[in-house]
Amino acid sequence: QQAVEAHEKQAVEMKKLQAYANHLKIDVDAGNVKIQELRKENSQLRGQVSDLYVKVNSARKETYETRKKLDVSEEKLRDFDFLFAPLKKSHSALEKSLETSNSEKHRMEKELLERAETIEALHANDEKARKEI
Repeated sequence: QQAVEAHEKQAVEMKKLQAYANHLKIDVDAGNVKIQELRKENSQLRGQVSDLYVKVNSARKETYETRKKLDVSEEKLRDFDFLFAPLKKSHSALEKSLETSNSEKHRMEKELLERAETIEALHANDEKARKEI
């Protein structure tokens, strides 16, 4: 009798252990599925990181090329300034000369106007004197 009861008790314990083992197996299977999902996600993220590295390197190369072009442009601009500096000086001198010529022209026009007025006045006086004579 005791052996039968012990055997039944052992059978109940075995069923509990088997149920617990099944539960653990389900947890392990779920964990394995989660691990596979995480590996897949990790792989995708690595691909994205790799793509980003490619983009960053491309942007760095583009920046480098742009800087080279900018340096060349600045050098050409310096050359341009150097070449045109004498022309700028010459232009400035011509502008000053033109201003001087214009002021001289205005002075001469004013002088001519004054002379013309003087001549008119002399003619008027001459006419007046002729009439008086």
